[in-house]
Amino acid sequence: MSATALKYLIILVFWVAALVAFMSMTPVWLAILVAIILALAGAVVSQLAFKRLAMQQEIRDDLEARARSPD
Repeated sequence: MSATALKYLIILVFWVAALVAFMSMTPVWLAILVAIILALAGAVVSQLAFKRLAMQQEIRDDLEARARSPD
């Protein structure tokens, strides 16, 4: 599995966990807080895993794709 695929898999798992937490918690404010924390934690963990596992060429390709993105 490539580092990029692992990065997106980690984000997906954390987002699913955030959605499950949001849908299952009773106080809405707590559900929103937990969902936001899980989503941010997923972004951080995925970037850390990508930086650790990616080769130089893969990091360069990721940066070029971000630079070319119209967003």
